[in-house]
Amino acid sequence: MRNNHIHHEWRENATGRASRNLTSAIVTHPCFYDGQPKTPSPVVMWKGRMLDEGTDYEVTFANNVDAGVGKATIEGKGQYGGSVVVSFTIHPRHFANCEVTVVPSRLRKGEAHAPSVTVTDRGLGTTLVAGRDYEVAHTRAADGGVVSTTVYGKGNYTSLAIASTGNR
Repeated sequence: MRNNHIHHEWRENATGRASRNLTSAIVTHPCFYDGQPKTPSPVVMWKGRMLDEGTDYEVTFANNVDAGVGKATIEGKGQYGGSVVVSFTIHPRHFANCEVTVVPSRLRKGEAHAPSVTVTDRGLGTTLVAGRDYEVAHTRAADGGVVSTTVYGKGNYTSLAIASTGNR
């Protein structure tokens, strides 16, 4: 399992008193997009001793729903001061979890129309939004009719799906 990179950000203890400043934290649990906030438990150490959340530190999260880079801010508590900001990756969801439906269009007045595409995330029970969650590309035959449709994941989704429509 790959560890996420650590970013440190230091601040003085709010009380101004000498304290044990937090120096490192890491998030090792992989996160995947599912529309819900990700709150991975960081491992926080001070001089080789693992600290306890709630007693020795508090954690707040930002940018922790969509695929990309989330942040966990660990603030020292009690005898520990300072803060550490840990970045973690939220991986996009794979199209293998989705059903792609392509409804071929018909030639109307000699013009070919692009097929209708719907993508549904079976696991989450949601219909994806074209332009936000995926893009569509059509391959056309010499007569202008659509032969195949390719759906590319974007944002919170990754990979592609190809549907042969045979629409001419």
